[in-house]
Amino acid sequence: CGIPLINDSGLTDSGGLRFAGSNAVNGDSFVHTEYLKNSEYFTNLIRKIEKKFETKCGLTRILKLNKGGYIHIHKDGDIFNKKIFRCHIPIVTTYPDVFMNLDDESYHMIAGNLYLTDTSKLHSVTNNSDIDRIHIVMDLVYSKKLLEFINKGLPTKLIPLYEINNNSNELI
Repeated sequence: CGIPLINDSGLTDSGGLRFAGSNAVNGDSFVHTEYLKNSEYFTNLIRKIEKKFETKCGLTRILKLNKGGYIHIHKDGDIFNKKIFRCHIPIVTTYPDVFMNLDDESYHMIAGNLYLTDTSKLHSVTNNSDIDRIHIVMDLVYSKKLLEFINKGLPTKLIPLYEINNNSNELI
């Protein structure tokens, strides 16, 4: 379950959580939902990301995976890592109990950092912890600057840990 922040329709119900397909390629057809418009914090975060990576944010959601939850193995499509980059910013997570499996490798994501996830490959998510996992999941449109960060492995810390630790309940 989740909260849609940006999508192609402005929908705030579960329909607003779904991938829009080829409309996402240029980022121009996306609408900020009422949730995003009413959140100065997330609006500023989106602006910061778009400026830092010289890109546009497409489909953007706050997603929750319940404690003990599992997302079955799947692929999201071949558009990813070519024209669109699916990224995660963990907000609430537990190491080592929450991890993403991607092509038979397990990855733990640290809260506050932005992670590129190649969802064109087989992947699944496991939450073996006793807390819900909360991530911002966003599609970033291809840009040279974004590719530079990805290829060089440059730092992608976007949310200071003190904001996550002190305000995580307020954020969600």
